[in-house]
Amino acid sequence: MRADKSAVVGRERVSGDTEAVRTVAAPRAETEDGRVRISYRVKAGDTLAAIARSFKTTIDALQSWNSGLRGTRISAGHTLTIYTRR
Repeated sequence: MRADKSAVVGRERVSGDTEAVRTVAAPRAETEDGRVRISYRVKAGDTLAAIARSFKTTIDALQSWNSGLRGTRISAGHTLTIYTRR
């Protein structure tokens, strides 16, 4: 984990407690409130609660952005869509 708790995504830095963010989704999607869509690859030991905390969002939001999620169970290797502030 990086000391500054941020991950490098392409040429951008995205805040979070993990550096498992791999890519900015293409085409780049920015919402009206300035959030950017990213892809996050789940690592062993990750939980939705921890991921939500890392990206300052909620479990409900993660579930709404990822229609394939059922409950709070996730598996390593699964890719989540997350909308986060730059």
